[in-house]
Amino acid sequence: MKSIHYLSREHLDKYWPVLKPLLEKGILLCQDEITIDQLRLLIVQGQTHVIVAVDNDTGGIIGALAFEITPYPNCRAMNIISLGGDNLFADEYDMEVLKGILKQNGISKIQGWCYPAQARLFSSKLGFTKTYQMVSLDIGE
Repeated sequence: MKSIHYLSREHLDKYWPVLKPLLEKGILLCQDEITIDQLRLLIVQGQTHVIVAVDNDTGGIIGALAFEITPYPNCRAMNIISLGGDNLFADEYDMEVLKGILKQNGISKIQGWCYPAQARLFSSKLGFTKTYQMVSLDIGE
C-alpha cells in the first residue's frame, strides 16, 4: 500500500537524492524543454510543485510528480511536467487521492502533454480525454 503527499519545498533537499532519478525519467521523455537542474530550481523558487508516493511498509518514496499550476480565467490547472515511478497514479484509488489533494489547493483540472501511447493509456484507464494535440518544430537559435 502507498500514500500520496504534497511535498513542501522546505523538504526538497532532504528528499532530492530519491526524487532526482524519479523526476529525471519523466524529463527524458520531453524534447529538451527542461533539464533536471532547471526543474529543481523551479521547485525551490515555488514555481513548480511536487507530489510524492510513499510505500507505507518501508517509508520510502516510490514515485514523484512535478507540476506547475496554470491559472486560467475560469479554473486553475495542474500542468504535469514530469512523472516518475512504478504505477504512479495508474489506478482509480491513486487518482482519487490526487484529485482530493488538488481540490484542497484550488485546482480543478489536470492536464499535460504526452506521447500518443501515454494518451491512450490515460484515456482507457483513468478517463482522460484528448483535448488538444501539440506539434512542434525546432528552428534552432
